[in-house]
Amino acid sequence: MLHRASKRHSFDKTKVAKRFLFFEGVLFIGSFILWSCMSRSQGKFYLRQNLPSVLNGYYYIYEKVSNDNSIRTADTMKWEQN
Repeated sequence: MLHRASKRHSFDKTKVAKRFLFFEGVLFIGSFILWSCMSRSQGKFYLRQNLPSVLNGYYYIYEKVSNDNSIRTADTMKWEQN
């Protein structure tokens, strides 16, 4: 007599795919929120003083995406005036 495999031990690919896509969406939204906060706040000055490598990474990614380095130049000019 043949026995069917129990469903609780079977691997459900759709559940795994849904969880992966949900997790990916949460990470994307979180990174977008962080990116927009960094673009608008003075937190960049804090990063310049304490974590300059993180700020350089931020500028590097921005310059690659937009082909524009005006934000780095504007921030540097603003900080040198103060």
